[in-house]
Amino acid sequence: MKQQKLQISYLLLAALLGTSCSNENDPITPIDKTDAIELGITAGVSLTKSAVTAWTNDDKIAVFATGTDYTAAKNNDHAIYTYNSSWANGATDKIYLTHEVATIYAYYPSTLTKPTNTDNPVVAISVFEGDDTSDDSKYPTLASLDASTLITAPGEVDYMWAEDADNVGNQAQASNGKKTSVDDAVKLNMKHGLAMVSFNIYNDNTYKGAGKLTKIVLKNGSDNGLSKGSSTMALKNGTIAVNSPAAATYTRGFKDAEGYAISNDKSTALKFSFLVFPDNSSAAAFDKTKVQVVFTIDGADYPVALTAPSSDSGKWLAGNNYLYTAKLSGKELSITSVSIAGWTDKTGGELGVK
Repeated sequence: MKQQKLQISYLLLAALLGTSCSNENDPITPIDKTDAIELGITAGVSLTKSAVTAWTNDDKIAVFATGTDYTAAKNNDHAIYTYNSSWANGATDKIYLTHEVATIYAYYPSTLTKPTNTDNPVVAISVFEGDDTSDDSKYPTLASLDASTLITAPGEVDYMWAEDADNVGNQAQASNGKKTSVDDAVKLNMKHGLAMVSFNIYNDNTYKGAGKLTKIVLKNGSDNGLSKGSSTMALKNGTIAVNSPAAATYTRGFKDAEGYAISNDKSTALKFSFLVFPDNSSAAAFDKTKVQVVFTIDGADYPVALTAPSSDSGKWLAGNNYLYTAKLSGKELSITSVSIAGWTDKTGGELGVK
């Protein structure tokens, strides 16, 4: 998927916040109504939710704020913004800025449960393994797609978190500007939490079968490097914690009944992708040679061991797409190169499939 920056503007509205409470019997001190204004955001976004290249109407992101006046008790810490040609918050829940500074977090998709920890807010996430039968596990109809498209299954979710676009590595801050120089507008950069692994396969003209690809399985061989488990993503830096990890097996089919007719032209071969938990950036890489991709072609399975990317210390890092090129020949199916493509392009390697 190509990376694309989008400027997203939120309306800045003058407004007053009424009293709210988390318990009808307990009095809650409301935020100071004086000069309260709604949070304004401009966001630069690198987006793939499955594999799309731009926001579409009715897409939503969630914004979460922490600070003295930004709490659940005051009903002033969470808001959903919806895209329809431009971005706006038409819902009841809004974030109104006072003279106190708010620390701003954002996440996608907006349907994730709102964080409860304000010191280190996290959201629960998971990977989508898929199966042999569900439509969510099937790559979409291919007729209108080309080699520039990174194709993912509908069940996959591109989890994202946000940092301050003008102060990379930090969270944005906002206030009404009455007490400090921090103002009401912030600029966010949405970042991918998962890593992507993609395969494009072509026929070098020596394979004489029909060349119909009907299934792709990504799985562990002799290790559990590909993992799943109850997991969280930190909104301050995207760090993923996988609790009680177990081996994951990803299965993908095709909505097209006959599958994908493998191209004889490497330059037009389609790319089929998986979203996986990334390597821990501060730990040693897990061994990619113990991961297998299995292509089912003309009813026969072709298992191939992967190779480690030559960059990133052999890791699959969040926000990168590791593209493996597979060559089908009359003798064997091989991985011939590994590049990093799409989000931040990286070389994965060439695989031999025998």
